[in-house]
Amino acid sequence: MTVTAIVVLLLLLVALLGYFFAHPRQLRKETLGSNVISITAQMERGADPAHLAIYTRFPSNYGFRVFNRRIPTLRRVIASANADLLPPLRHSSLQADGDLQSWFGRIPAAPGRAGGGGWMLTRRVQAGLKDYWVQTAMFEDPAQLWVGVVLYNLVADALIPMLLIAPALTIAMFWTTRAVLRPLSLVAREANGIGRNVAAVGGAQPLPAEGLPSEIADVVAAINRMLLRLQHAHEQQRQFTSDVAHELRTPLSVLLLEVGRLVPGPVQRQLRDEVMELGVLVNEMLRFAQAEDLLLAERLPVDVAAVTRKVCEDLAPVALRHGQEIELFGAERTCIVLGGPPLIEIAVRNVIDNAIKYGSPGSTVSVTVGAAPHVTVEDRGRGIPAQQAGRIYERFWRSDRKGVDGSGVGLALVQRVTQLHDGEVSFENRPGGGARFMLTFAPPSQIRER
Repeated sequence: MTVTAIVVLLLLLVALLGYFFAHPRQLRKETLGSNVISITAQMERGADPAHLAIYTRFPSNYGFRVFNRRIPTLRRVIASANADLLPPLRHSSLQADGDLQSWFGRIPAAPGRAGGGGWMLTRRVQAGLKDYWVQTAMFEDPAQLWVGVVLYNLVADALIPMLLIAPALTIAMFWTTRAVLRPLSLVAREANGIGRNVAAVGGAQPLPAEGLPSEIADVVAAINRMLLRLQHAHEQQRQFTSDVAHELRTPLSVLLLEVGRLVPGPVQRQLRDEVMELGVLVNEMLRFAQAEDLLLAERLPVDVAAVTRKVCEDLAPVALRHGQEIELFGAERTCIVLGGPPLIEIAVRNVIDNAIKYGSPGSTVSVTVGAAPHVTVEDRGRGIPAQQAGRIYERFWRSDRKGVDGSGVGLALVQRVTQLHDGEVSFENRPGGGARFMLTFAPPSQIRER
């Protein structure tokens, strides 16, 4: 706002300068008018106007005389300075009968003085309770009185009106701008909600276009067309993944059966392990593709503590085979969220299973259920190197493909499940070694409608 005001003032100054330079006669008239004002002010104070600096410093350029009457027979000069610059009283500033009249125009140079002509103004003024007639003349303007005239006009015609109008104009602009941009704010909020919805379930409802100005409605319509294409592409991708996973399960089962008929030995065992690992991958792909459909179908109250307790009981034998133990905290409390029970179990199971896989033999996997609600899983393994931290949620990526079984889909599926429940999964390395994963779910009161 300050910058705008400064720019406007500069533009007004340039406009005034342009006007006066284009109309020099008007500038001369206003300059002489300012001299009349100064003379009158001196007379009102009882001082002699002849002592003003311009008349003492520039006697060849400025002069004046003051009359107490306009009528020739009663007229008397009561104050003057450099009066020889002014023409005699037979000048055109007099009426036909010799009375003074308001007048402005060119005058010739006084006899015996070099230079061209000048300008003179005759004007009636009031000092105290008396009327006077002032005649003031100017030849050139060495004192640059015109600068003060321009600045006075700038202040009187621009700055003061701006100071009076600017607050009201600012308030009007503020409310007008808010009213104009309110539809855009609504569109932005809706678009932000769509962004969260896409991140959570991959769906995108169109933006509402009712009641919007035509210009904004066109933009919203274009966005809705784009969202429709994105939704269609997303559904095709999800359906393709599901179809591929379904189609692969039968041949994999047949292949595993045929491998079982081979002569037992290292080759047969290797083939069987590879086919079983491929089967695990296909199952994970199918779960990933079906996760959204499962949640969209129905949301049910789920006790995260009970789910976590069941998963720990199921995986306890697996931990024992790895020489580890599972300790569980907070399972006695009830921790309800709205969602899909199978999905929450898959997420908790994958994280605990990972902690067992990557934990050190003889260590303990700690599982804590919090009231937030959240589930924290800690292992005592190698932790996650900093250079790999950005990739752990990528599908099919594993930090150690040879040392640990798995498809590389587990953490990606965990992240997707938490997103579907308006939550998130985060991790950090434990100070004493190992990794700490936290699964956070939104409470029932914060679940957004799909």
